[in-house]
This record gives sequence, C-alpha cells and structure tokens, in this order.
Amino acid sequence: MTRIHPWALGISITISAFFVTVVSVALYFGTQPVDMVTSDYYANDLQYQKKIDVIRRTEKLASKPSIRYDEASSDCVVSFSDTLHSTAKTGSIFFYRTNDSRCDFSKSLNVSHAGAQRISMQNLPKGIWIVKLEWSEDGKSYYVEERIFTR
Repeated sequence: MTRIHPWALGISITISAFFVTVVSVALYFGTQPVDMVTSDYYANDLQYQKKIDVIRRTEKLASKPSIRYDEASSDCVVSFSDTLHSTAKTGSIFFYRTNDSRCDFSKSLNVSHAGAQRISMQNLPKGIWIVKLEWSEDGKSYYVEERIFTR
C-alpha cells in the first residue's frame, strides 16, 4: 500500500483552498449591484464640453450661491446673494448619493424672497451627498456643485 506524504497533502489542501476562495470571491462580487453615476453615462459624456462652458461662466460670477447643511434643522440650504436673487431664475437641485443611486433625487429651484431654499434631509440616509445646482437666468445657464456631509 502506498503512503501519502504529508507535504503532498498540504500542497493539495492549499491549492484547493485557494481555488475555492477565488471562486467564492468572484461569485460574491459578480452578484453585487453596480451603480454608475448615471444610467446614460455615454450620452452625458458627449455633452460634457457644454457643462465645462457653463462651469466657467459660473466661476466668472462676482458671487456664487452657497450650498450648506444646517445640522440644527437637518436641512440643506441653498442661498443666493443679494445680487443673484434679485432676478427671476429657473433651475433644479440634484442630490446625488455616491454609494446608492436609489437615494438620488431632484428638486426644482424655488428661491424665497430672502434668497434661500431649504430642503429637508431629515428622513434621508446620513453620510456624503453631492448637491448639484443648475439654474438659468437671462438666457444663460449656471452650475455649482458642493459636497455636504449629513449627520
């Protein structure tokens, strides 16, 4: 009767364990959802030069709108300076959650007479949000993006 050497058995067990680990990791990561920035990523990429032009136009403004998180009220506050909120504007505020696209949502821009808009984030997941503000006035488009952290 032949005897199995311990080192041969050890090598066989190690190779088998490595194979099982690789297959398990591949199956696990294969079942995880993949959230892209947008579902129509390639179409948006073609429009990116227009967005760059809008960002450059926004950078030339004397005062830009501010986007901040108010911890006391759990609100996101978008405020325009006196010179910016004196004219009528239309636009939208998009809230992008980097780790879960199901939480993304959009609000239309509705600035009060004081030049601010408050969006409640009380029932939303805590963490990092990217707030994208797009607005137009006098026939020109503008864009501001801010990262906020909710607690």
